[in-house]
Amino acid sequence: LAWAKAISTLDLEKLGEVITDDYQHTFLPASAKLPNANGKKEYLATMGQTLSLAKEFNVSIVRSKVQSGEGLIL
Repeated sequence: LAWAKAISTLDLEKLGEVITDDYQHTFLPASAKLPNANGKKEYLATMGQTLSLAKEFNVSIVRSKVQSGEGLIL
């Protein structure tokens, strides 16, 4: 839930605290043509650029699952 709070408040510093260096992210929808992020550095850079364009947005977590100690947002 720390990830959801950080992303919903647009706080990249907090977001960087809750993801690992090897974090992988696929941005959706594919039509946005954002590159997949391979690692924390790439993810935060892309999020910084993307969030600078947004004044606000809605986040809905449909469900979350923790598996083998790794947090997955599905």
